[in-house]
Amino acid sequence: MKPDNVKLRKKLHDYLDHVDPDFLLVLNAMIEEHLCNQGNEIVLSDEDMQEIERRKAAMLSGEDKGVDAWELSKQIRNDLRIN
Repeated sequence: MKPDNVKLRKKLHDYLDHVDPDFLLVLNAMIEEHLCNQGNEIVLSDEDMQEIERRKAAMLSGEDKGVDAWELSKQIRNDLRIN
């Protein structure tokens, strides 16, 4: 459930009035980055698109069954040797 925008804005405004100045700088940098990236589309190379199409075809044909998020998480932990 999305929070009420008016309540959320008030909560954030109250927080910003008392936040640590260093955190305020970080937050401002995040906002500036977000604003700079708005409207920018991700451009993929022809090679990237071919790879996406190849993987899509493998999934649709059943050749590649894929993995769910839990299995992927286990694989990453094993690869990183984090238990």
